[in-house]
Amino acid sequence: MTQNRFTLADSSPLCSGLLGDQLGYLANTEVAEKILTGEYVAPEEASNATVLVLDEISRIAEVMRQGRVTLSVSAEEFTQYWKKMKERTSSSYSKAHFGHYKAAAMYKQYAEFFATKLSIIAQSGTPPSRWGIGMTVLLEKIAGLALVNKLRVILLFEADSNMFNRLMFGNRMMELAREYDMIPQEQYAEKQSNGHDGTFAKRLLTDLSRQMKTPLGIVSADAETCYDRIAHVFASLVFQAFGVFITAVMVMLGSIQHMKFYLRTGFGESKEYMTALLGRIIQGLCQGNAAAPAGWSLISAVLINVYKSFGHGAHFVTSMNSALVTEELWEEVVRSTASWTELLTIPGESGKADKCFGYSVDYEWRDDGSWRYSRAPDKTLNIVLPDGSVEGIALLPASAARVTLGVSAAPDGHDTQHLHGEGKARDKWKSIATRASLWANRIKNGHLPPKFAWVSYRLQLWSSLCYGLGTLAAPLSDLGEVTKNFAYNVLSYLGVNQNIAAGYRYLHSTFGGVGLIFLSAEVTIGRLNMFLQHWDMPNPIGRLLRASLETLQLEIGCTGNPLMEPFDPMGQLATHCWMTSFWEGICAFGLQLRMDYPELQMPQENDRCIMTLAIHMQYRGDDLRSVNRCRISSCCIFLSDMASASGRALDQTRGLQNVDYKSSTTYDFPIEPPSQRDWDVWRGFWASYCLPDGSLPCSLGKWKNTTHRQWEWFYSDGTDSLIQRADGVTWQYRQCPDSDSASGRTTRSTRHYARVGQVKHDLPVNLRPTSVCCHSDTVTLESLGPDMAIEEPQDPDDFWSYLASDNSDWMWDQLKCPLGLDVVVEALAMGTAILVTDGSYNRKVDSSVCGAGWLVHCTKLNKTVLEGSFYYTGDGAGSYRGELLGLLAIHVFLSRLETFYGFEGGHSAQIACDNLSGLFKSKEKRKKIPPGSKNADILRSLRRVHSSLKCQCTYVHVYGHQDRHKTWDQMSILERLNFRCDELAKQAVKRGIHHNHSASQMKRQILPMESVAVFHGGQKISGECGLEIRFQIGKVEARQFYITKLGWYAAVFDNVDWIARDKALSRKPDMFCMWVFKQSSGFISSGKNMRRWFGSEHSQCPNCGKEDEDAQHLMHCPDPGRYALFREEAQKLTVWLEMNHTDPILAKIISRYVMSRGSPRLADLSDVPPEYYKFVYKQQLIGWDNFLLGQIASSLRPLQHSHLLSSPSLLTVDDWLTQLINKLLHITHGQWIYRNESKHHATLGMIRKTERRAMLLEIDRLTQLTPEDVPEDSKFLLEIDFSTLRYADTSTQNYWVHAVKAAVVAGSRRTFLQRRRQTSTSSGRGQQSSISPPIPYGSNDDRPAGPTILGKHSCHSSGDILDGSNKRRKPD
Repeated sequence: MTQNRFTLADSSPLCSGLLGDQLGYLANTEVAEKILTGEYVAPEEASNATVLVLDEISRIAEVMRQGRVTLSVSAEEFTQYWKKMKERTSSSYSKAHFGHYKAAAMYKQYAEFFATKLSIIAQSGTPPSRWGIGMTVLLEKIAGLALVNKLRVILLFEADSNMFNRLMFGNRMMELAREYDMIPQEQYAEKQSNGHDGTFAKRLLTDLSRQMKTPLGIVSADAETCYDRIAHVFASLVFQAFGVFITAVMVMLGSIQHMKFYLRTGFGESKEYMTALLGRIIQGLCQGNAAAPAGWSLISAVLINVYKSFGHGAHFVTSMNSALVTEELWEEVVRSTASWTELLTIPGESGKADKCFGYSVDYEWRDDGSWRYSRAPDKTLNIVLPDGSVEGIALLPASAARVTLGVSAAPDGHDTQHLHGEGKARDKWKSIATRASLWANRIKNGHLPPKFAWVSYRLQLWSSLCYGLGTLAAPLSDLGEVTKNFAYNVLSYLGVNQNIAAGYRYLHSTFGGVGLIFLSAEVTIGRLNMFLQHWDMPNPIGRLLRASLETLQLEIGCTGNPLMEPFDPMGQLATHCWMTSFWEGICAFGLQLRMDYPELQMPQENDRCIMTLAIHMQYRGDDLRSVNRCRISSCCIFLSDMASASGRALDQTRGLQNVDYKSSTTYDFPIEPPSQRDWDVWRGFWASYCLPDGSLPCSLGKWKNTTHRQWEWFYSDGTDSLIQRADGVTWQYRQCPDSDSASGRTTRSTRHYARVGQVKHDLPVNLRPTSVCCHSDTVTLESLGPDMAIEEPQDPDDFWSYLASDNSDWMWDQLKCPLGLDVVVEALAMGTAILVTDGSYNRKVDSSVCGAGWLVHCTKLNKTVLEGSFYYTGDGAGSYRGELLGLLAIHVFLSRLETFYGFEGGHSAQIACDNLSGLFKSKEKRKKIPPGSKNADILRSLRRVHSSLKCQCTYVHVYGHQDRHKTWDQMSILERLNFRCDELAKQAVKRGIHHNHSASQMKRQILPMESVAVFHGGQKISGECGLEIRFQIGKVEARQFYITKLGWYAAVFDNVDWIARDKALSRKPDMFCMWVFKQSSGFISSGKNMRRWFGSEHSQCPNCGKEDEDAQHLMHCPDPGRYALFREEAQKLTVWLEMNHTDPILAKIISRYVMSRGSPRLADLSDVPPEYYKFVYKQQLIGWDNFLLGQIASSLRPLQHSHLLSSPSLLTVDDWLTQLINKLLHITHGQWIYRNESKHHATLGMIRKTERRAMLLEIDRLTQLTPEDVPEDSKFLLEIDFSTLRYADTSTQNYWVHAVKAAVVAGSRRTFLQRRRQTSTSSGRGQQSSISPPIPYGSNDDRPAGPTILGKHSCHSSGDILDGSNKRRKPD
């Protein structure tokens, strides 16, 4: 089977016939060289697809002619490579494993030796013989499924062989391909891309079809065993085209062609091997080869480019003839499927019919105006096999979901299968519900303690669920049902009682909740990350996102960004799609997006949006949908789209039933055929809006902006003629001679115009839109409008205006250019410009402000020609962020300077900074920013800048603050410039601290060239969206829950400093947060709850004895011991307040308030200054118990902050508040520990004492037994020293009690049996005995009061029990 697997690539047309003879197995012939140089003429027997593939290889080789993969390996590369490798990685049949090479990499001479050896191998083209030996390992694809045909075959290469393959092909060849931009954007198996992107692109494509109601065809044609079915001749041609020398290709492919395959199993390694049959070779790249992913990626790139050259791909065609479009679509699907699968056969691949499927998606409308999917056509879709035959594949309906790249999705946009699909443990793919259920069963059977169950919940369960969440289009209502039952069932395994209120389950732990994963919030976070990654990027996903958003805008009829509109009631007008669900999520959780998205301006004065009018007129539900359907059918957005030319009344030719208005607009509106009811509602809407005479309530005025409406008729004042534009032809109409009235007076409304001919020359600019009435051969002018607005270029007049054109003027308001901008431009053009930046931050004074200073220095003039500084306000501020902002300012300045002055490239600049990490981040040209990155907003802006920056930048690190160690003369030019930038940055921070930036904070947070920014409550989310959004969503949910369910006032909730509590609890372990939740919610394991839940008899407080002990009693117990502990902890808090620069008055207030245990009230403190009244009043509303749980009033923050500013402490107010909350929590937790020790201590606890008292009572009762009550062989149990027994340990007493009770029962039974035998003998056969069986001693009323079950290790000999007795023998 293995031999057959590696010879399947022989089916390639390049391996047989004349081509096979000319090229050989390694494409190292003259014919191969001609193919690469474009001089080869293919034989007639070659198929058209083969010729096109060879032409594409030739084209790639020509483009990359100047780029070649170097064959030498340096010692540094060898060392760097092996330092990253894991020593335990399996490899090498020769036993020279990873550990040997890691050890060699530690020594320079060994590294140089092995690097030289690899260089010689690469240049000679001759691999060592041991590289031709591999170790095969069979791994389970699905856990527990060990069928041979279901196993994954991995080949373990020699360690140094795989290093060679990775270095030459995986690194150098791929980097060269990326440098020349030779990898298609549609290929998502690429660096900085993942499976999410491919699934997301497919999702958006199906969404766009659904939004536009355009037929769509999708085919998934999977290749069979892609790595192991690649013809070496084809791979060699591709590798050479991408710049790899033939010698390096011969080394890798040559070692595979005669590979000896040994087998490794759990029983050891085989002694025999498998290799190629005589006269044949092993083909393919082998799974386990470090070059295989790169090789398949570039081979796919060649095939994709040829496929696109056929004209295949995603194309949108707008036509009202649905039948024609569907038939053309089907023909294109058939052709494209055949083309792709035929292209797969050229490298030796083959389509796998059972893994291929297709969709033919079309739409039809019901009588009520709604739509549905048409039935799949009864047709056959075929793939082409290597032998030229065809095989049919499944053609699925739009509702059928299939797993693609780990996500189950269907073209209808529903995610039911991914969320709720049923599955088994052995299935390769499982739905979210199935995975959650399987995890719950494993936790249940594993009996993990809650601590480790939480670890498993976060690291195992959630890691398996989070994949692909951002690509889902399910609405929030569907997401909420997925884990509803699961959350209830899993609570007990996490140490939480299942009877808690449902609102606590998903509540953030900061707000006193359990903190279970809230799937709706996580999906929204995933969608937001996908949107931030791809919006406005020059790739297919970026273009699909913009198309979907623009279509959504046309669907709901708004003028601005649809995502900023309220989802209710506008959401009901939108088609279900990913963008609609994303819109629902950000509105539900209070997120705002500031996007680089153009707003449609009102075309005329007094103009209005039609859907805004409908909502204002209280249209809702079906009526609102009816108005919207007719608006879409009429291709209208504004009132001016329906008005006549004069703007006084409606145009009678607009908004009519069964009329196609597609040609009357520049926008591509979705297809929408309304029902008769819809048209009735539409006419009623306009009748209720217009005046009784049919005129508009407010006439439209002049044209202010251009309009999407394509007017058909125009009037030319200069020639007194009408101009008609229809079907791409322009006609001119002149006034008829007999159109004058009888009185000799004429008006425009009485003039008749007739067509005189076609207009060939350019039309005048000042044409006026006109409404006409058409007759059989003439037209009558009915109304005339004002001159149309002309779109004028918005280019700024000067560079400084252009620099601040995207609302980023806050970054440039302190620019100083003393020598003029021309000097800066000249320095950049000549390559003499040095751009230096530095950041600053004063955490103690204001942790929300950071600054940056930057300058441009000309080495030719030896002068600083430009200086600038600015400050940033918001969360995430810091010195590192200041450095990054300075680097961003430099890059944006260079990019804008290039664009404004028309630089075409060839210029260079030097960029210097004292932050090495910031320099590294700023020079990265990334396609994707990881979701968890800090300062992700800056990195996204830098990514966008790099996409258009032409300057060749050199990045230099300079050591900062050298003025502390060197004199000015000793400092280099870069160190001096860095010193100046540091001064500028510190000045900017001072400006930011003293400036009242609350009004301009949001504007100052928007970065230049930032395509989208996320805000919540006016505060920008600059870093990882997940943490901040979870907190903000939790706050919204908690506020509603506290007010509606717990009876809090809104003002009380808003007065709590939740941010400080979040920072304190974020550093606590899961189980401590669980305790805080239980204590604050009242679901703590108090005596009252234990009696209610489990029927416990110990419901009283273990210290003071109060019955029905509850959570509130914890901090109010009057027990002296508890109170002494409380006073001790409170005194420690007082000492901490004094030692940590607390405001003296605040320290006094807090100490007295804590010591008072809630009485007297804070407001009753007579010596509180007036400025502290606000804190006193708000904290009193929150309450003393909540204060001890870390819920402090937010007004405490400014009081302590102002005091810290004047103190020598390095603490910030955030640090101080975090430590204060920790101290308060420790006071409460100390009471809980004391209470638990008092109740559950093994010897001194209340429960144990109660059991011991019951035990002593039972011993006293049993000591009253007489020797006649026990059998003869057990009487020794009563011959003990009972005074010693009373003071023995519990296990000894327990053993004696059980032994005595067992002896009594045994004696009673023995007596019963003797009497029964005697009665049976005397009474004769057949008579029933009247003797009752003995009742076990201690049952029912005789059972002792405490649990006396004998423990597993509690058995003792009689000698232990009869201590003090002269009888020491074992019982029989």
